[in-house]
Amino acid sequence: MKYLGRKLFHLLGGIGLLSVYFIAGRNRALGLYGVLVIIILLLEIARLKIPAWNRYLLERFRNFVRKNEQDKLTGTIPYILGVGLSLYAYSPKVASAAVCFLAFGDVAATTVG
Repeated sequence: MKYLGRKLFHLLGGIGLLSVYFIAGRNRALGLYGVLVIIILLLEIARLKIPAWNRYLLERFRNFVRKNEQDKLTGTIPYILGVGLSLYAYSPKVASAAVCFLAFGDVAATTVG
């Protein structure tokens, strides 16, 4: 199955981010999401600016990165921001349902479709 690692990353990422929210609490979790976005953004910029680093990461994480993402930012940052904004803007029940639909629905859609 192509991109199995990516599908598991989406599933575990959504559930993991949601778990952090309930374990750490709203304010800490939202702060952690912000720090995580900054760290990933810096790694992504370095990946795009340093060809050897990009090749190294693509070799090791080829099951996670699509070909059209090799020379641009991946969807990880919007994914985390989407989860964080959902948990910020809506009640925990509504946001949790949305995140679960994202995590499970994305995997189901790419598996079936």
